[in-house]
Amino acid sequence: MEVISARNPAQMYPGCLVEMPFTKLSISHRSSGDRSRFPSQLVGLKYAVIMNYRKNTTLVEMKFTYILIVLVLTLINPHYSFSQNRCLVDHGTIEFKSEAPLELISASTSSFVGILDLDRNAFAISVPIFSFKGFNSALQREHFNENYMESEKYPKGIFKGLILDEDVELSKNGYYSVSTMGELVLHGVEKKRKISCEIKVEDDLITVKSEFDVLLDDHKIKIPTIVSKKLSEIIHVSIEATFVKKS
Repeated sequence: MEVISARNPAQMYPGCLVEMPFTKLSISHRSSGDRSRFPSQLVGLKYAVIMNYRKNTTLVEMKFTYILIVLVLTLINPHYSFSQNRCLVDHGTIEFKSEAPLELISASTSSFVGILDLDRNAFAISVPIFSFKGFNSALQREHFNENYMESEKYPKGIFKGLILDEDVELSKNGYYSVSTMGELVLHGVEKKRKISCEIKVEDDLITVKSEFDVLLDDHKIKIPTIVSKKLSEIIHVSIEATFVKKS
């Protein structure tokens, strides 16, 4: 019997990002046969814990990550039954660009987690806003986190939803153009979005590419008049993520 438990995951797993508050949190993973019981055991938690996926992630941390990604799916549906036919993000990049008359700003991150349920064509991706790097200066990054995104208050960006194309079989090798429908959560504001993706399936690897625009006003992100010529009201986002099938 295998047991993983944590009253304070941030102390046991320094790679994880914790959204507080927690009250007497205790998570136990006893065996693979008990996985389906997690959602009902965790009903009532108001916040999810998301593992910061690092290249030197240990086996224990990877198992903890698996549990925490299940929590992301419970945000989509509290009664979600986790499929065995699933994929987890192995690596990838999320980048955004602001093209304004006086300045081009770009930043990217590889620190995000995601899951793709092949049986239901459901997915969820979560990215820590603090993890974006690049910008044109350290001060610009500071303003991004403190003044615009308010990253301490709204630490995650999340996109969760469904692949709309029912005839797509991602269990088979090939190239697919699909449409997704879901909720994009930024700056604490949820916006329904339909986003197109290009998918390549090659054996156990599924690579997803997508580009789309985000209107800052849709997520109540305000731009001071003094910097209106340096920061665009429309942000271009691109993502490339490679998922690995898990049994």
